[in-house]
Amino acid sequence: MDSIGVDTSGYILTYPWKPRVSSFFVHGALLLISPIIVGLVIYFARYAAEDLQRFPTAPASFVSEASPVASIAVSTTEDEAHCSAKPANGAVLAGSVWQGDSGHRIDAQNGAASSAIVKVRDATTGQLIVAVFVEPKARVNMGPFPDGIYEIQYALGADLSSDCKSFSKPSFVAEFPLPESLQSDDVGGQTVTQRPSYTLYSAASGELGPHPIDEALFDAD
Repeated sequence: MDSIGVDTSGYILTYPWKPRVSSFFVHGALLLISPIIVGLVIYFARYAAEDLQRFPTAPASFVSEASPVASIAVSTTEDEAHCSAKPANGAVLAGSVWQGDSGHRIDAQNGAASSAIVKVRDATTGQLIVAVFVEPKARVNMGPFPDGIYEIQYALGADLSSDCKSFSKPSFVAEFPLPESLQSDDVGGQTVTQRPSYTLYSAASGELGPHPIDEALFDAD
């Protein structure tokens, strides 16, 4: 500087690239802290990502208040009353038989696995003469009946209603298509009567077998 005419007597020149001791400490601290800071950033970033996967936030457009659930009223009905004392096989449920000394008789064989109610009606008037209870796979002998033309009807079911004279829900109601004509005959001075036999099936059976009828027709007195 003196060579070019600059007075340097009042100035102290320093070497700007001369390293300072404090700078070494600062740079060393930064080198030590930087990996820690980077590691913390990576850790918290990964932890936040895992939280998002475990507890995703629903989009705002899908978040809404839950609407109240309408209560559904379920109506219940009391169980239908059933017969408290089941009738015996052959028990008369309605009507009566002829009170004569002799007469015709009608056999009924229950071929079904359900109980049966057999009704004998006057084929001319439709009037009920007698109704008899028949247990499953059992046989009854009804009578005596005077000469006449008769209709044979029956119903099958599991449970008798509270009056013990009808089924609460009959499974099959039927009638034999041909009326039964019962006529006495005098043979050698003796009265000969008839004794037809019927088998009760749980379904229609051929032209001469039982065919279904309306339940109201069967229930008529």
